[in-house]
Amino acid sequence: MKDSRTAAVLRAIEARYPGTRTYVEPWTDPDGDPDIRYQVHVLDVRPAEAGPLRLFASRLALDLFAPDPTPFFLSILDRRTSASFLARKAVEARRERARPRRSRRPARAATNRRRVRTAKAKSA
Repeated sequence: MKDSRTAAVLRAIEARYPGTRTYVEPWTDPDGDPDIRYQVHVLDVRPAEAGPLRLFASRLALDLFAPDPTPFFLSILDRRTSASFLARKAVEARRERARPRRSRRPARAATNRRRVRTAKAKSA
């Protein structure tokens, strides 16, 4: 991750709440807000820890990013929701790998090829 402050928030969440994982994906705001760049999913959170984790992450992000806006949204997922989220992401990744790639160069038809004959050297 290029943003060291966001990476610090993620490391702090994983250190303070063992067993959790973070998944970061790029975010493009449909309204065109350039400040929000990431969607951060915190996975495998125990239900009792969801509120304190959100409060901890929000305060830490405000401390690190103030006066600038926080460049990410935070989404907290419990274990069951995390499993379905990861399964959905695995399907998307398989679909992306299976999608045929287009070459950058347009394909030429075999009939468009020209044959060039080379002159043979005359032997004396």
